[in-house]
Amino acid sequence: MSVNFCPNCGERIKVEANFCSNCGYKIAELKKASSDIQSEAKQREPKSDFKSKRDKILDGGKSKKSRNLSVYLLLLIIIGFMIFMVYNSLPSYKNPVIEAQPKVTSKVSYSNVNLRMFDIKPEVRNGKIIVPLDIVVEKKLVGFQYVKGNIKVPLLAYISPEGKLVTAVSICEPCNSERFYTEEDEIVCNACGTRWRLKNLEGISGACQQYPPDPIPSTIVGNEIQIDESIVINWRRRI
Repeated sequence: MSVNFCPNCGERIKVEANFCSNCGYKIAELKKASSDIQSEAKQREPKSDFKSKRDKILDGGKSKKSRNLSVYLLLLIIIGFMIFMVYNSLPSYKNPVIEAQPKVTSKVSYSNVNLRMFDIKPEVRNGKIIVPLDIVVEKKLVGFQYVKGNIKVPLLAYISPEGKLVTAVSICEPCNSERFYTEEDEIVCNACGTRWRLKNLEGISGACQQYPPDPIPSTIVGNEIQIDESIVINWRRRI
């Protein structure tokens, strides 16, 4: 530190002087104090080695966090894949009546197709309720009524996406609806909006999933779909 004036009396002094020639103030002590301050400031500066070690530690911590995150993401992917495989390996719902039904055509696509029930009048002959097969294949969803005396049972027939003929009592008991329509690969109750899969009448959504159209067996004879009249007469509501 350069000293040009005495800090005690203000007298001009030489830079290299140790005492003020006017008042005797010890300039050397002031120089020493200034030197000590500069030395202490240098000591407080971080050493390059310390900074390097600190940076390595910080970088190592970041790398460790990055590795941990990658491991967690990999585990999530593996778990998700395992859940997907387990879900797809579970046996799908099978309706025994529909499983036993005959296949009458190749696979049917219901994509972008919404169908309303096409009403026809059945024929009853020799204990059989009969409707034309070709009309059901063409319209895909057909409704008809069996009426005998005081007995009145709504029925339907449709072609499943697999090409199977499905015949059923056309009723959703909780809401007493007898009308249905298709939307994509689903059959939907007109009244409550409950949805079932056309493939097997498995419930998808809605309040009445346990009460889809009730499948009944039928057979194919030539161009006729035949349902045993006794099955329909003896049918009882599920609730």
